[in-house]
Amino acid sequence: MRLDRHPSIALACGFFCLALGQAASAIVTNGTPDSAVTTQWSGVGIISNGLGSASGVLIDSTHILAAAHEVVNPATHLAFPANQITFQLSFGGTAFTASSIAVAPGYVGGNPTTVGSTIDYRTSDVADLAVITLSSPITNASTWGYNTVSIADETVAGNATFVGFGYGGTGAGGENSSLYPFGIKRQANNSIDLVTTTLTGTNVTNTANSTTIKLPPGVIAWDFDSSSGTPPSNGTPFGGPAVGPTEGDIANGDSGAPIFQFDPASGKYLVVGIGLDGTNNTSFGEISWGTRTAAYANFINSSVPEPTSMAAAVLGGMTLLARRRRRIG
Repeated sequence: MRLDRHPSIALACGFFCLALGQAASAIVTNGTPDSAVTTQWSGVGIISNGLGSASGVLIDSTHILAAAHEVVNPATHLAFPANQITFQLSFGGTAFTASSIAVAPGYVGGNPTTVGSTIDYRTSDVADLAVITLSSPITNASTWGYNTVSIADETVAGNATFVGFGYGGTGAGGENSSLYPFGIKRQANNSIDLVTTTLTGTNVTNTANSTTIKLPPGVIAWDFDSSSGTPPSNGTPFGGPAVGPTEGDIANGDSGAPIFQFDPASGKYLVVGIGLDGTNNTSFGEISWGTRTAAYANFINSSVPEPTSMAAAVLGGMTLLARRRRRIG
């Protein structure tokens, strides 16, 4: 995902009905791209690095889960100085400065390679995860535990909720930064279609634009289905049906956006993924994916002194636009 050069993050969402049909490309609720997001997601905020902004989520009062590409300089492939990274609970709100940054081992970033008609993300999107430590705590927002082991809802057909600040739009037309710009918190629902584990790469086909992509291990993926009419078909394991009128997806500016799923064991929502990337412009039929927290639980635990993980006490509940077209964030 890219970090937006102009502050913009959004989840593509098909549950706000516009004149042209169902909504898309943005986290949205209750029928319109800019509807209010429920207050339970107050710990989802905006990460900025001096070049642009994207999303992140508090896992305790001083630690944030984010995408690695939000905190790594694409020119040097090194993490930005911590004092250049800030976190805000709302656009224009108080900016909290980072004191340290930890990037998951194995992350190298860069653009995906292309072989024939296949776009290969195994290098660019592998280990795209970071933990940001803030210089001072945030005490007025919800914090969230993160998933450390595979839970039932993380598999195919497991419902998920996306929350972020990226672009909005419509399922028919894709993201629209002019009408639905970055900086407004939006939410959407979808269903996890795929969990990747193979080190050789997982091929998926996006029939919306006849693109074959190879995903790295350690990600969860889904597609954006219309909840009225015939959903676009991406074949097994994608293809719908939609979860309902709140179906949505992540869009530009949603890098680092948390992917929540409900854990029946604890009775709470957990962060099971961090939004990363997707195909084309977040319209119906597009495929998107995010880093699994369970795949990098050891890294997260080692970066947080007192982990708020599923195994411990649960405390709660970007792609750089310059990098490449659809890196969310």
